[in-house]
Amino acid sequence: MQPLTGLDEQGFNKFERRSKLPPGVREQCARLDMELPRLKAVEQQAKGQGDKDDVAKALFRARSRYHEMKC
Repeated sequence: MQPLTGLDEQGFNKFERRSKLPPGVREQCARLDMELPRLKAVEQQAKGQGDKDDVAKALFRARSRYHEMKC
């Protein structure tokens, strides 16, 4: 039997947690959901220490924002 929402347990928990957030914060969380994997991939592909440091800082800021908003 499959859940009516079509979400797995992790997805449902995320949905339930975010349903209590204001709409603007939910939108930012959704954007961060797409941005975090992209930044992680860019970090892995970055060449040179300067590039890696810049991307690592951006990734850290995005993750911090994700946790601050309780996404």
